[in-house]
Amino acid sequence: MQKRNYLGLAVLPLFFAFCPSLSAASYTWDFTGSGGTNCPITFGRYSCANPGNSMTFTSYGVTVTVSAWYATGNNTLRSATLGQYSSGLGVCAAGDTCIGSGQQVDNTNNAGEFLLFQFSAPIDPTSITLQSTSNGGLNVSYWLGSTANQSINLTNMDMTTSLSTLGFGSQNTGSGGTGSVGTVNFGGPPTTSVNAILFGSKYGYSGDYFDIRSMSGTGMSVPEPASIFLLFTTAVAGLELRRRAKKSHP
Repeated sequence: MQKRNYLGLAVLPLFFAFCPSLSAASYTWDFTGSGGTNCPITFGRYSCANPGNSMTFTSYGVTVTVSAWYATGNNTLRSATLGQYSSGLGVCAAGDTCIGSGQQVDNTNNAGEFLLFQFSAPIDPTSITLQSTSNGGLNVSYWLGSTANQSINLTNMDMTTSLSTLGFGSQNTGSGGTGSVGTVNFGGPPTTSVNAILFGSKYGYSGDYFDIRSMSGTGMSVPEPASIFLLFTTAVAGLELRRRAKKSHP
């Protein structure tokens, strides 16, 4: 009996050695790259006749899907075109003249341009890094959401009344300071278990131009499938050893 107990205990170190961590994880999504935009080029300018594209990024098993939006003068949201550049993600809205990497998140020709971030698992957002390629301001507005819908469509939503019906909190404002690169720290309700963020140039103002380089947050780590399989096989091996020990030592 004593030998069998020792054999069972010997399996425990293997279990803890290969068990995927369930502790808090730190995430950083890097949005810089050369994905460009889905707008066809006409005479060196972008003609965004088919907005609505999206891009997906992954950090430690948690994905974030990003789409582009803009607010009209009557506070109504419309779909825009998302672009990816060496300075980060930008927005090309209807009426904009977007040339090359000049596509930024701004509030010049409308009430504001925004990116919608939708996460595959709840996170606690920490900060977001901005870069201006045209010496614009780094003032922002954002809404944090705990939404039930994992595929949000903001078309025709009202900026001032409809966002709360989707699970978004109240409008927050912040600033990335001065200079070409700045960081905005998140705050405001909800502060935890956020699975959607609407983020962009300061709503209802003018003079802010930037791309979004990266975002950071924390949450529970998501085990990789390979780690789960390894844990399963280790547990099965341990049970088999115990079965053989019982059979050999009645």
